[in-house]
Amino acid sequence: MSFLALLNRTLVAQRDTDVLRDTATITAEMTLTQGAGQTCCMLVTLSGADPVGSVKLVGNVAGVSTSETLTFSAVGAVQSQNQWDTGTLTSIQPTGLTGSLNVKARTPAGQPVLVSADRIASFPGRIDPVRARYDVDTPGGQSVERWRLFMAVNTTTLQAGDGISVVGGTSLYRVLAPLAVDDARSAHHWEFDMERLAQ
Repeated sequence: MSFLALLNRTLVAQRDTDVLRDTATITAEMTLTQGAGQTCCMLVTLSGADPVGSVKLVGNVAGVSTSETLTFSAVGAVQSQNQWDTGTLTSIQPTGLTGSLNVKARTPAGQPVLVSADRIASFPGRIDPVRARYDVDTPGGQSVERWRLFMAVNTTTLQAGDGISVVGGTSLYRVLAPLAVDDARSAHHWEFDMERLAQ
């Protein structure tokens, strides 16, 4: 049996991000590529050849239909004064601008608001429990449950903190660190140490 045949689960990888509208060429009307999941301000960043113009945001604020116009006189970022209700920013309308823009979620103080975004729709993998280890830094040596993710090389690039879920399942895991594998095995797969957040 080949190793790839052992990758018998369809997994989804998620990574926290503050990007709600990926950088894209400006058009007459644009939308967010994902919602923030909570009330937040919008930070619109403009880059391109003609930075003089405006961007009108249309959505709901405190349950009331609202629009706000952000004015640009140079490339850079402008943050909305309004905190937009979750999932209600329906339209981004640039005027007099060329180039590209993106939108990020921010608190009123300008701090990033992080949301989880799918980085890969799905990929084959396997998750197995590994022997519990003990946290020697904690008095009493608390048992720490660990799980191992196996995936084919070049499937995707994961990093510590990424969330992993199983399609059709309820368990949620978090990647802790990639594990070194010997040269013979690394030719066809990668391994990652994980913890289970929910089941």
